[in-house]
Amino acid sequence: MSPTLARAAQAWQQATAQLRYTLNRADFDAWVRDARPLAYDDGVLTVGVVNAYARDWLADRLKAPLENALRGILNAPVRVAFVVTAPSPSDTPANGTTVPQAAADVSPPQTPPQALDLQAVSLRLRDALQQPHRVIFVPGYFLRWLPYLGTRAGWLYVALRQTYFLANVQPYGPGRPIPAGQTLEVSRATLAHWSRLTPRTINNILNQELLAPLVQVERDRHLNAHRQAPNRYIFTHDMPLTPRDLQSVLAALERFGLATDPIAALAQALQQQPASLLAPAEETEVPAAPAEANATLRDHIAARLRRQNLPHETLAKALGMAELLETSLVDAEGKLFIPWYFIEHHLPLLGHTIGWLYWAARHRAARAGVPAAGGFRAISVTTRRVAAWLGLKKARYGRDLIPVAEIEASATPDNPAAFLRRPPGRGNKFALAVQTLLPLTPTDEAAYNLALKALASCVQRDDLAPLQALVASSQPPEEAAAALCHLAQEDPAGIPSTVAARALNALQGVSTTLPEISPGSVAQNTQKRQIFPSETPKSSPDPAKDFPPQSQILPPEVTKNFPHVNTKNVHPTKEIQRQHQPEAGGEDTTWQWSQFTAMLAPGVETDLRHFPAWHWVSWLLYVTTAKGLEHPLGFAVHKTRQGLTAGGAYDVLAQKPPERLRVWVRRHLDYGAAFVQAEEPLWQIFAAVPQAKMLQLASWLGVAVHHQDFV
Repeated sequence: MSPTLARAAQAWQQATAQLRYTLNRADFDAWVRDARPLAYDDGVLTVGVVNAYARDWLADRLKAPLENALRGILNAPVRVAFVVTAPSPSDTPANGTTVPQAAADVSPPQTPPQALDLQAVSLRLRDALQQPHRVIFVPGYFLRWLPYLGTRAGWLYVALRQTYFLANVQPYGPGRPIPAGQTLEVSRATLAHWSRLTPRTINNILNQELLAPLVQVERDRHLNAHRQAPNRYIFTHDMPLTPRDLQSVLAALERFGLATDPIAALAQALQQQPASLLAPAEETEVPAAPAEANATLRDHIAARLRRQNLPHETLAKALGMAELLETSLVDAEGKLFIPWYFIEHHLPLLGHTIGWLYWAARHRAARAGVPAAGGFRAISVTTRRVAAWLGLKKARYGRDLIPVAEIEASATPDNPAAFLRRPPGRGNKFALAVQTLLPLTPTDEAAYNLALKALASCVQRDDLAPLQALVASSQPPEEAAAALCHLAQEDPAGIPSTVAARALNALQGVSTTLPEISPGSVAQNTQKRQIFPSETPKSSPDPAKDFPPQSQILPPEVTKNFPHVNTKNVHPTKEIQRQHQPEAGGEDTTWQWSQFTAMLAPGVETDLRHFPAWHWVSWLLYVTTAKGLEHPLGFAVHKTRQGLTAGGAYDVLAQKPPERLRVWVRRHLDYGAAFVQAEEPLWQIFAAVPQAKMLQLASWLGVAVHHQDFV
């Protein structure tokens, strides 16, 4: 290897290492890990990949970020070119993504079988089984409340938040706190389902008033002499400070001079790092029940300042700063998203204590851990700190709860070692490995393998029609299971009915968007490549998604003042999705005016049809980022009628394929602008756009954002 190529190869390793933290592990392993620099001449770095699908995927999504990173490392202009190279036998993946050779009873194809990439489909199959978009949101600060409540009461609080959201009383999420005084009536059976507790245990927790700092409970409400009404739960605050943190913050404010100059003291506290104001997390003794359960930082400061007879303006400003300080301290702990899949399948097997130990460790590993093998992240902890996470009485209990196993060792999903593990030894300080990718249950793992085998068999025959017909048919479950086993070349007698049913459900989630599999040769890859979006990460990074309203209804002031808005359709998103079909004569690669019929009055739509539809999309993107527009749709209509476009990045994004732009908007809502910007640098124009405006843009563009997707 020449010195120039060696230097370029080293820069490539550094650039991909930086990219590793912006991609999910599956995408990185599938597309980036096996790419190798081949030549570096005249500022062009030629990178070899295993097939044409990987070449196109990298060129579409990662070329610009890689060139920017290489330019900074090499301090010279760099252009990356991806080419297809034949993989060596040692590079063949061993993770089941290569189609095996045909069985003996199947006639071989006319040409030798190639190594066909099924990585993208396998990821979609796994996500179709786990449904990672269905999560329960809990502020990360709740982990500091956990030692006060206990693990069982902690899961009951999670159940209350989930049932509160599902009841549609007042949808909430990151950045949208639970309003004080909102009530919820829910049966014991529903709480038992989401908390995995028995009704008797729920009654004991309520009798002990363990949740009093966070939720008020109205009990002893009778409908009649023979039937008792369900309890009514009232959320007092979104998430107040714990008593220990409250005392620590008040002590810091006293040091800053709260008694003499409260405004200056609060301003100085707002400039401090949250960790310097909050109490240390290493204390292991179980905290006592708080004396003033419902008192917030604002209440305590108000009680102290009212004795000083301050002017009304000064007092109001100080109380506002106190509320801001408490909110900033709570938000500094991040956000915690617990998947439904974990509640339904893993929590009953792990238990409440191990379940909270896993999420407490995973939350900290996501913020301060280092990547390890097999999807694990490692953090250095002590037995005292682990015990403090759960409020255990003895420090060694925290260490004893964590199984001893090497990171590379395998474990079944019902074993705690599949989620947490530590190396052998009895020291007080050890490396705790936390799994960041939820494993499949044994039933789902068998269903995943069955579906992948059926898909691989059809791809090897170069005929997906039997599988697609099976998924779309309405056969009885027994016949459908037998047909699926026949496609997978498995004996139906050895496949349980539940496994076949889960496999069919998983295939239904990916059957309509099966990608065209590339055989790894440019000459043989004559079909038009489909746009296949990358998979979402299994853990939700900050900034987290915000929960949308129950329906995407246009603002009333817009519909009242502008006749071009269609006021008859109160659910424009659903109407746009219904009408979002490719127009006759081609694929859905450009925007069509028929996709916006639900938004515009007939006369206005007729005027706008004189111009390309992407002009309208360009102005929709612009008004999303613009500030001070009282009527954004009216502004967009006026500019489009003049035959103008917004220009710059807005025009470039508006001319992207509609489905690609919808995917980016959805990912922005799910994971924030930074996640999309790693794929499309022009997305930085939406970096400071409020979540409410992005939700409105999703409504305009027909993005499939439903209320149930964000629970």
